[in-house]
Amino acid sequence: MKIEESVNPGQILIDCLDCGAMFPVEDFRTGSFAGMVSEMYERSRRCATCEWKRKSEEERQAREAHRAELAARLPELLERSGVEYFYCHDRATGALFTEPPCRAAAEWLYRHRQENVLLSGATGTGKSTSACFVAAGLIAEERKVRYVNLRKLLAEWRAAKTSDAPFAAEKMLRGLFALDLCIIDEIVGKARISESGQELLFEILESVNSGACRSRIWLLGNFYTGSIEAIFADPEPVRRRLQENFCCACITAQGEIKTIQVYGGGKR
Repeated sequence: MKIEESVNPGQILIDCLDCGAMFPVEDFRTGSFAGMVSEMYERSRRCATCEWKRKSEEERQAREAHRAELAARLPELLERSGVEYFYCHDRATGALFTEPPCRAAAEWLYRHRQENVLLSGATGTGKSTSACFVAAGLIAEERKVRYVNLRKLLAEWRAAKTSDAPFAAEKMLRGLFALDLCIIDEIVGKARISESGQELLFEILESVNSGACRSRIWLLGNFYTGSIEAIFADPEPVRRRLQENFCCACITAQGEIKTIQVYGGGKR
């Protein structure tokens, strides 16, 4: 360790281990702890700039190690989130998608990832795979995501409503509302949803409208003309809440994204 006198009283200059520049420290050459302090500086003496660089590099390495750990755990995290295996893995190779199968839909969903979304389209247009591709990216960023089809969600709702556990239905909703993103697929079916199912969907829409739901809600399905009337006994409040709170679009057979004005479009 090089030591030089400083013009500032009570200080001396020592050389940085990394860059060699002289920088000021308290004069430790006298007193009962002189040897201990000298030994400490000998082991790790860095100027402020080199110390900042060292810490920045350590933080970068820690971030990279954390990202690598998350990448290794991603299949497990996807399964835990309910994301369907074949909506995020190539059927031939079993590898996770690195490119979205339907780019336009995935890009549109990613642009609107901070918003509530209604995405319509016929079977096979890429709604689910696009949503799950974006969900995988968000899960890799440590966002709390759940993917569930409406049939399964309604089964959970019925079980919660009939449970002997206190406040089971409320706890189920709180779990959904505390996510970063909740994707509800297969909204539109062949038959009208039961009264209990209508209650659940309207509760979700009403909570989005009031701000009680902090989760972003994505609704996926083939929302044909008149589908809201087919699902809900009282469709007008549902339509208003979709109009006011959701970005609504459809995927065409050609994979293009078009805004649906009748169900939404107030937010773009």
